Formats: sequence, structure tokens, C-alpha cells
Amino acid sequence: MKIRDRQIQFLNSVSSKSPEAPTAFHPSGTLSAEEAIGVYQEAYLARLTEALGEIFESIWEVLGDDRFYLLANRYFDFYPPQSYNLNDVGRNFVNFLSKSKEVRDFPFIVEMADFESQVFDVFHKESIKSPHINFEAIESDFRICFFGCVRFLNYSYNVHEIWLKAKAGDEVTDISEELSSYMIFTKNQNVIVEKMNLHQYRFGKELMLGRSFMETLDTFEKEFLDISPDEVQDMFEIFRESGVIREWTLL
Repeated sequence: MKIRDRQIQFLNSVSSKSPEAPTAFHPSGTLSAEEAIGVYQEAYLARLTEALGEIFESIWEVLGDDRFYLLANRYFDFYPPQSYNLNDVGRNFVNFLSKSKEVRDFPFIVEMADFESQVFDVFHKESIKSPHINFEAIESDFRICFFGCVRFLNYSYNVHEIWLKAKAGDEVTDISEELSSYMIFTKNQNVIVEKMNLHQYRFGKELMLGRSFMETLDTFEKEFLDISPDEVQDMFEIFRESGVIREWTLL
């Protein structure tokens, strides 16, 4: 058997929960092959759980150790890691939580997990470096290109506030629904969260999808949504001050 084949066989044994050791595995010391593989399997799961907890730190804080470990164990049964990059271990965790009975006592937890995954993803994107854009000089229709680290998010809970409480170790109780919209981005290696109203979120989302300014206004009119000039002005002031626009194209 080639070395590469042995490595793959060993990795498959460690990442599975099978008690059987690979045929070519001969540990040193007093442990049997099955016992040695068991040690590697426990260490492997512990490292995966630790990596998941680094992404979903506030979820771990809210759920507590026992519940989080249980969920992590079940999660990796359903979604075995497909990447050697530990930053990818939480790729399916939000979807997993949305179907888990263990978190039904925490109705906000799925949205907070999504928010936390977005923060983690944005943090690892290129930070904003933007020239000053003078919107007052733009008099025709235009299309905007945002930096890749920009996200527009909308939730039925104020997940940012809950997230901050959890990260600070404060007790998270008596949470009621509160429609909340945000724009998040990375600047100078820091994740910035800007709160928006629902109309500003929808407008920013349409622009991010590639629609022009006038096309976005038309969409609002067709859907009977009313956004005031002041709301638009405030939104573009946030864009200008934060520097989230990479470039714009006059049409």
C-alpha cells in the first residue's frame, strides 16, 4: 500500500466513529490499535467542536457547554467536514440549528447563529479601502458596486444586541421579537455594524443585487413601498462615511 493510501485510510478512520483501526495501523506503546484510534477520534472531535465554538462563540455561551457539545456531536454526524480548512466547519450549522429540537427554547438562536456566521465571514474578507465618493455630484442614474465584505441583513429579533450581551457573558432572557435590519462590513480589520430601518435595508439589498438607483425606486413603487427622500439621504450618508462602495457607474 502506498503512503498516500495509508494516510487516507488513517484519516477516514479518525474522522469516523468506527472502532475498527485500519489494517496498516500499528501504534507504539501499550494501547491496542482500536484504543489508539479511539484517542485520535476523541481529539479530532474535540478540535472540530473547538473550531465550531470559535465561530459561534455567543451560541456556545447561551446554550452552555453540555448542550453545545451535544449539538456539535450531532452536527458533525449529519455534516462531516468536507474541507481541511477549520474555518469551513460551521458552513451548515445554521441550517442544522433550524431543524434541532434542542434549541426550541431559544427562538432567537437560529437568527443569532446566522448573524454570527455573517460576522465571521465578513471578518475574513478584505477590509474596506475606499476613495471619497461625492454623491452630490451624481445627477443621473447609476449602479453601485459594494466591497465584498458588505452584507445587508434582516431579522425578526435584535440579534446584534443579543449577540453583544452573550459575548459579554450577560444573561440572555426575556427576548421578544423586534424587527431589525443591519449593514455589516469590515474596516481596518474590525467588523462594523450599522443599524438601518427596513426600507433602507431593502433599498441597499436591491442595489447590491445589481439594480440601478432608478430601477430600485421603480421596484419600491411597484411593491407599494414608500421610502422618503430623507431615508435615502441618510442611507447614502452611511454609505459615504463608511466607504462601503467600491465603485459606481453612471448610466
